[in-house]
Amino acid sequence: MDEIVFWYLNGARGSGTVTVPSTAQAGEWKLTVLCNRSPDTRATVSLILEAGEEEESLTPVVTLKDCEQTYTAMPLSAPEAKVTRPDGTALELDVTYVYYQDADCRMELSSAPTAVGTYYVKGFTEASDGLTAAESAPARIKILPAVPVIHLADQTVSYTGKPVIVDKAQVTLVGSDVYEGSVVYRYYQDAGCRTELSGVPEEPGIYYVKAFVEAHGNYAAAESDPARLEVMAAEEEEKPGESGGEPEQPDSGGQTPSAGGIVSETVGQMASRPEETPGEAMSDLPFADVPADAWYYEAIAYICGKGMMNGVAETRFAPQAELTRGMIVTILYRLETDPTYSAALFPDVPVDAYYTNATAWASGNGIVTGYDDGTFRPEDSITREQLATILYRNAVYKGYDVTESGDLSGYTDADCISAYAKDAMAWANSEGLITGVTDTTLNPKGTATRAQVATVLMRFCENAAK
Repeated sequence: MDEIVFWYLNGARGSGTVTVPSTAQAGEWKLTVLCNRSPDTRATVSLILEAGEEEESLTPVVTLKDCEQTYTAMPLSAPEAKVTRPDGTALELDVTYVYYQDADCRMELSSAPTAVGTYYVKGFTEASDGLTAAESAPARIKILPAVPVIHLADQTVSYTGKPVIVDKAQVTLVGSDVYEGSVVYRYYQDAGCRTELSGVPEEPGIYYVKAFVEAHGNYAAAESDPARLEVMAAEEEEKPGESGGEPEQPDSGGQTPSAGGIVSETVGQMASRPEETPGEAMSDLPFADVPADAWYYEAIAYICGKGMMNGVAETRFAPQAELTRGMIVTILYRLETDPTYSAALFPDVPVDAYYTNATAWASGNGIVTGYDDGTFRPEDSITREQLATILYRNAVYKGYDVTESGDLSGYTDADCISAYAKDAMAWANSEGLITGVTDTTLNPKGTATRAQVATVLMRFCENAAK
């Protein structure tokens, strides 16, 4: 039996307080009472210590709420858990989140989910001073499909007697996702898209078109805003060459190329062209579709005054129509006073097209190289990065200074520039030829309208051609 000694000080009578050592265990103890005035006087009693209740550790309350998030191509972020004491007092504890495929939380996922679907998550806290480990009830999280962004530009096309088919929509997805599905186009008689055509336009007129994509994978179905589609009558067909006049024909000393053959031309064999610095900017444009307060008015006046571009009709320029690859090489070709070249034709360049000689000249001088399959695709709309590349190579051919290089790192889509076009885009940006469509995007794969190309060509003549 262990002993606890208790002293009465100064012989005081009455009860005293016994301090039991904190290490004392429950059980029977001997209590000896002594008096300091008479140490030999003592009393011994038996003392029973009973075990008291231990102080209980607190279990935190971890709370997670159901939520919904839109697909971002990034791992899902759990909603922030709320951790409190049982009385509601907030606690600052680290929470670990575990994701599950099922509501019963039997099918644990190895990482946070990224794909569209319904998932469940629980929050866990570890044991700490006075606190036990805890977990929340499962919370449901839904990842909803993202909505693709579809861009469809206004277009002007020539009526050829065949049904008009549009296929130029750009579908933008989240992050680095690339759309590989099909796009459906629907044509309408009115701008409000209330009167849908049963098929595609089959005669000249003004129409409206919308692009649609179906739901797929992590994306919902989507549609574009209406785009204006102008189908020009045959007499309004855009004249080839863009600098006025009929398609270039070799004179009696010239040579008509044969399919797949070699085209060669020297000074004296070509139809007349404007001088390298022709005319001045037109002070009064005849085009009803180019208002004087339009942002592109000055550029169109400049380019038309130089003889580099013309209207698609006597009173129409079609500023929002897209420019083709065949047109841009023709514009540059007609600025040359003595184009000399020898180049094989691309298999998709006819021997009698308005752009035949221009394409051969551009190819022979390294200004265009065509696609990997050996084609040139002259009727394809020119993209912004293709335009920059052709102007860059033309500047090299002309002996202009192309050492300037802009910093494109501030544009979020700079990584979308094709490898062949990176140097050209950096140069074009430094020269102010091609700037961002917004403060943070270049849209290198986007097509260029006639108004945009006129502006770029004006800047090229004023800034780069030196």
